[in-house]
Amino acid sequence: MASVLGMLEGRETAARVRVEGLREEVAWLAEVHPPVQLIASNSCRWQ
Repeated sequence: MASVLGMLEGRETAARVRVEGLREEVAWLAEVHPPVQLIASNSCRWQ
């Protein structure tokens, strides 16, 4: 049982590290690329 909890704690830590890295990347992208306004129209629908 302890080994399962240890494994889950390891996965949780790894997931937190990935999320923090994604947050940093999103912040960087927001600085580098200005916001883009997406306009949905009938001509751009998936067929």
